[in-house]
Amino acid sequence: MSDESSTTAGPSDAALGTAPQVRALDYLELRELAEAAAGVENQAVDFFFPEGRILVRAQPGQELTETDVLVPVYNRGKFPRNRLRLSLSTEGGQEPPGVADAVFWSDAAVHKFLIPYAASFAGESAEYWVKLVQEVWNHYPADEVTVYALVHVTSTLTDVELDPALSLLVAFVVRGGTEVEYLTLPEFRDRFGYVHPPAPHHMDVAYRRGAGTVAPQLSDYAQLRAMAEWAASLRDKPSYFVFRPGEQGFEVLEILPLEPEPGEIVVPAFSPTVPPGRPMLPGVLFKPEGIEVPTNVANDGDALFWSTGSIEQFIVPYYASKGGLKSLPDLATIAHVWETTGPGRRTRMHGDPIIVNGDPVLGAELSASVQVYGLIHLPTSQWTEVESGFTVTGVNPGSQMGMVSLTPSGGTQVNRPRHFRGPHR
Repeated sequence: MSDESSTTAGPSDAALGTAPQVRALDYLELRELAEAAAGVENQAVDFFFPEGRILVRAQPGQELTETDVLVPVYNRGKFPRNRLRLSLSTEGGQEPPGVADAVFWSDAAVHKFLIPYAASFAGESAEYWVKLVQEVWNHYPADEVTVYALVHVTSTLTDVELDPALSLLVAFVVRGGTEVEYLTLPEFRDRFGYVHPPAPHHMDVAYRRGAGTVAPQLSDYAQLRAMAEWAASLRDKPSYFVFRPGEQGFEVLEILPLEPEPGEIVVPAFSPTVPPGRPMLPGVLFKPEGIEVPTNVANDGDALFWSTGSIEQFIVPYYASKGGLKSLPDLATIAHVWETTGPGRRTRMHGDPIIVNGDPVLGAELSASVQVYGLIHLPTSQWTEVESGFTVTGVNPGSQMGMVSLTPSGGTQVNRPRHFRGPHR
């Protein structure tokens, strides 16, 4: 009678003796491979793990040894080699080295997208990477240098170890300087160091809630998470979240109601920048391939994504985590818009309409001339035009993401999603 707990028989010792021995790869190494591959679009690239070294991108036609663990990669993308220039003006500016595919230029965007990303891919090294991002973004010596943005790039270097530090660049200007410079996170910290974070700048505001015996609204996780995410963008002045009895979700008011209704719950919120009064970057100049004049999106949003890899790395995980199941229809729509719009393509969408050039394109047939070059995250105050009675019940990508699309004249424009909303707002 056989022992049911015994393992399945494997190759014979003699057969194993004919194969070279290599160290098995662990989760972090394979995750690093996946993140490196996400930046490769519309081309086949060989990655390999040499014996005793970390991940390497192979040169074309490079011969490998029998102990190099080879992984050929191909990712289908849309718009390779789009250009980004950051500057202290609305013109000019230098491009970051490598191939950029995402940029983040506000406290809210960095803390919403980049810090969770760093914590996720770093695994057991998450503490180091999260601390590094915070030191560079929040705790730099403001009397010596100003950090304006963080840029996600794909390295095109071959036959060198692909350190994860190469994938994030700091866009900064030294005191008295006029040009934006770029360094990796470790390079920036080594050059400028970091300072102990200042004490939080709290603000006292007027506060009252509705009195009386009316039962208040009971909030759930989705509503509270949406409130927290909205508050992350309240950098200039405080606002009030108002939960009305008998309703679901909250309204956002800039002024405290003089006489809150019975049972109303009021939550004041303010998230000032660190360091205080961080200056905004005037020029975030985005130039899609084939377009002559760049579009300045500095005042239209606070984060921009223009590759399939960056959308999969940042947008999808963020909204899937924060919005839960309710975010899935909007994510599906965003993916459909991203993957199916472009020259010579026609698609029929379903759901609420999104306005492009004044016309609805979701729920209607997209023109073959409509091409989405990038997705832009809008600051809270610009997520949507908040009409009377507008309430928020969850984190909704449909009202927080816009598009950089083609204009009839051949340029690009940013389209705000006034009507791009799912079943919840």
